[in-house]
Amino acid sequence: MARKAKAIAQNEWSLTESQVKTRASVSIRNARPLLEIIGLYLKAFTDVEQQIERNIAHLLRIYNFETFDMLANRIPIQQKLSKLKKAAEARNSVLSVQIIARLNLFSDKCVEIRNDLAHGTVYLHGDDVLVTSMGRPLHNPSGYQKIWPRAHPPKRWTVHEIKQHALWLHNFYLDLDSLAASTFKKRLPSELSISVFQSGLSPEAAAKVERLLAAKKKRPAGG
Repeated sequence: MARKAKAIAQNEWSLTESQVKTRASVSIRNARPLLEIIGLYLKAFTDVEQQIERNIAHLLRIYNFETFDMLANRIPIQQKLSKLKKAAEARNSVLSVQIIARLNLFSDKCVEIRNDLAHGTVYLHGDDVLVTSMGRPLHNPSGYQKIWPRAHPPKRWTVHEIKQHALWLHNFYLDLDSLAASTFKKRLPSELSISVFQSGLSPEAAAKVERLLAAKKKRPAGG
């Protein structure tokens, strides 16, 4: 009678490089569609965040970038956006309405998507990405139903939405890279902007920018 083999758990830290590669490949293959969506978005978001930090460092005249990295890593993204605007004002300059409109889109929608993907448990469900948490479970466990019967459904983003915003983030990264040429100058222009934007705006946001620009042209000099 053949002796029944016992499954022996293997400590991950004792695996060889080849074993880690093989096991990770299986996990990646099984989750590839979802990983591609999340990876595309988070990479683009992080690139933009670093460009925001770069422009802040330029405006604050902090050229010890290693020290600045240590400080920036402790600051929430919303505070970085506020610091970018204040740093420009401290140098007697302002960000253009076109830049502000894009920073608002980044702050409102892009940060929300990043937080969901980074802090939620996500599942790919057809053309949707479901974001679950303790308060929004995929399934309300039977043991919880008596104490908390009204669990909210998972938050839902479409794959199209996430990819569309990821592409926008990539283009906004290029815009901020161009802006860095101006923020690096010792003498700043009265308004910080760039001549050609790679990132677009929604029709509503674009119309608002046009109204603000029109009002600015009508405003008396020095008003």
